[in-house]
Amino acid sequence: MVRARAAIRAAGGAEQVNSFTRYYLALLGVIAYDHARRSPPRSCYPEWCPFNIHEMSAWSRTILVPLSLLWAFRPQHHLPEETQHP
Repeated sequence: MVRARAAIRAAGGAEQVNSFTRYYLALLGVIAYDHARRSPPRSCYPEWCPFNIHEMSAWSRTILVPLSLLWAFRPQHHLPEETQHP
């Protein structure tokens, strides 16, 4: 975690990390989900809509669907006190 923190800071901090890293940080309670890219479940439109998950590549679906579930439920796992930065 210390090396990860150093790498994130060297890359410009949490404001500059990619979407997946933001979701990981939100999952750990380090940042709020509001700071992660919005991916609401309503973006998984039904088949009759011109833009829908069935027309996307499999790779895109494997990103959109899990992120939309994280966005909807906003789970958090709290790290043990001894692993948190003072």
